[in-house]
Amino acid sequence: MHRRARVGVAVVASLVLVAGTLGVSAGSASAGSNAHLAPITGGSGSPAGLTTNFDLAQVGYEQVELSLTGTANAYTPAAPLGSDGHWAVAPSSTAPFTTRLVVYRPIKPQRFNGTV
Repeated sequence: MHRRARVGVAVVASLVLVAGTLGVSAGSASAGSNAHLAPITGGSGSPAGLTTNFDLAQVGYEQVELSLTGTANAYTPAAPLGSDGHWAVAPSSTAPFTTRLVVYRPIKPQRFNGTV
């Protein structure tokens, strides 16, 4: 495998770990207490900039596009904000959100041991 393919596989494996953290499965799955992942179907291609320059199937991976929907929390300072980044905050409002998530994952997940 040439260098470009190895780098691509490393990126793919990193994204698989992110997907695993979110609880992505073959169908829809929940992420967190109020977020929901659902497969996006239809369309005619890959989102701009979110593709590989080699066939993922040749290295045992596939691309899946998901919709991540939930409620985001906003916070306001409960005390002056210092420069150390350790801030006291309080919830102030919520807002619904929806975003797209492109995941590269193993075609056969049982063969993936989580090592990147």
